[in-house]
Amino acid sequence: MGTAIDLTLNGVLDARGDGKVQSGLVDIFPIFNRHQWPWGAAFGTEDGMHFECSEQLIRSWGTAGPLSDAAVPPPPPLLVLGDRVPEIAKLQTRLNAVADVRLPVDSVFGHATFAAVIGFQGSRGLHPDGAVGARTW
Repeated sequence: MGTAIDLTLNGVLDARGDGKVQSGLVDIFPIFNRHQWPWGAAFGTEDGMHFECSEQLIRSWGTAGPLSDAAVPPPPPLLVLGDRVPEIAKLQTRLNAVADVRLPVDSVFGHATFAAVIGFQGSRGLHPDGAVGARTW
């Protein structure tokens, strides 16, 4: 059990079993291959328009693949004045690179980092509240 996709190119279905495949299918098969969808051109009877995936692959999507909660990255943490967490070093490094400031990279959201965040937010048309949420990240 699994699922399959049969492709037509420009409205033309590749003929099954003739030992030939459309050049567009040759161009696209590496993408399917990279995502573990075997190409029917390699079957005992050539089926160049056919790509399929196994039930095992579909089940893996539900537990650790693109359909799982694990595949969705968590939102960035909200950082505010007074915080002392490792993500602040990342914030300080980014601000040093893009906001023309020279903050110490010390993982402390102090007054200098707060001022740099407000300046960055104002220069990008964001609400300058000094809090680093998803939009500021």
